[in-house]
Amino acid sequence: MSKFEERLIQKDKESLKEKIDLSYFVGEKKLKKMKSKSKNNSEEFNPMTFKINPKEVEKLNKWMGNIIGVYGKYGNFEYTFKPTGGLGWDIWVYSDLAKTEICLTEDVDY
Repeated sequence: MSKFEERLIQKDKESLKEKIDLSYFVGEKKLKKMKSKSKNNSEEFNPMTFKINPKEVEKLNKWMGNIIGVYGKYGNFEYTFKPTGGLGWDIWVYSDLAKTEICLTEDVDY
């Protein structure tokens, strides 16, 4: 692995520390269970987090607005992270109600 690739990986790890906490998607019961499980394993529980920029939020809200306009409700959403081919991750959101997905990640200047 080159130093450039190592630097990119390190930068990704550092940026992950500054993300939004999504633990509210997990119920309290499950969260307590996960925390107790991690205590038993003597590991700290750290929920996965990610951050989306205002343009991505706008894109997501517009897409969700279209779904509620057609179906009258949101349904369930599944967030997926797919590699972009070496530099970062794309954030994809799938709607089980509409049976469609959208990529929130814009083209980024690296």
